[in-house]
Amino acid sequence: MTAEKWLRQVREVDDEILLLRRSMLDAWTQATGTTISTDGVPVQSSSDPHKFDRMAELDETIYNRIHELSSMKAAAVRAISQLEDPRERQVLIAYYVDCRDASGRKKTWEMVAVELSLSFRQTMYARSSALKGIQAFCDRIA
Repeated sequence: MTAEKWLRQVREVDDEILLLRRSMLDAWTQATGTTISTDGVPVQSSSDPHKFDRMAELDETIYNRIHELSSMKAAAVRAISQLEDPRERQVLIAYYVDCRDASGRKKTWEMVAVELSLSFRQTMYARSSALKGIQAFCDRIA
């Protein structure tokens, strides 16, 4: 596997973690939701006495998957931290690990360049050089 492909997978992990967290929140909201009737009395949306047991099982499954995905991101951070050049580390971390801006949008390479006060050319050079270093790591784990 190439370093770029592996890091792209790490970047996609962020999307899956976000979706899992949203599904967990949506499921809990639905399970605990009540509606108000016209006379102001709260009405439960479900009379199932075991719904919270199933929610706990779902939570555990989702939590375990998030933990697994987070471990993948941690492995990427460990690999990136072994690079000697701090600029290369910053560029890869900003794009592949901290891949969302403050508003939640996925960062582009242009956004990374602005964030790190680099030219686009400097950013792409650091990326290219860093990927060569990460490739050595990928070759060792393959």
